[in-house]
Amino acid sequence: MTSEPPPADPRSAPGRRRLLDAARRLFDEHGLHGVSARAIAQAAGHRNVAAVNYHFGDLDGLLLALVTEHADAIDAARHRRLDELEAAGPVTTRQAVEVIVGPLVDLLGDAQGRQYLRLLNQLASHPVHADEVNVAFAGGLVRAAAHMTPLTAQLPDDVRPHRVQDLIGLVLFSLARQARLIDHEAPPVPPLPTAAYTAELIRAVETQLRP
Repeated sequence: MTSEPPPADPRSAPGRRRLLDAARRLFDEHGLHGVSARAIAQAAGHRNVAAVNYHFGDLDGLLLALVTEHADAIDAARHRRLDELEAAGPVTTRQAVEVIVGPLVDLLGDAQGRQYLRLLNQLASHPVHADEVNVAFAGGLVRAAAHMTPLTAQLPDDVRPHRVQDLIGLVLFSLARQARLIDHEAPPVPPLPTAAYTAELIRAVETQLRP
């Protein structure tokens, strides 16, 4: 993505918020390559069609802002939970997996969160933006993963990083699919209740990490 855009006038914060909300909705409906900066500005109610450039530098800057606004909160939630677990004693591999997926599962509880999860799934396989998604979530993710050594240590060194990347893809795809089922007017199968879905996702992660 491009360099940081110039800071916008603080008085224009509501306009920036409208752009983020419109972009998340349009990317969800039309895909990453089906939306222009002009369309986002118009959907957000801006008379100036260059509003995206003013607030974010360009469309890539807006995408980065969309990712990081939730990523920061998710990272903070993971660190808080790890602080609690580590203070209580050794962290089990299952607890570490729960720390990783839990804040993402929480996003299934509202419409904007579900849009965000589907956006992450699009970005995860993007040829340009995939690495930046990983960076945005690196902090708490790396810390939690350190407690999963009993599972990952058994993997060959050359296989481990590929298995981890495949696992990230699995988690994001699963979350995006659950989000689609929740929002579907007539889902092909009913979405699992949150507790059952979370247990299945944790079980899938643990299975994928085994040799």
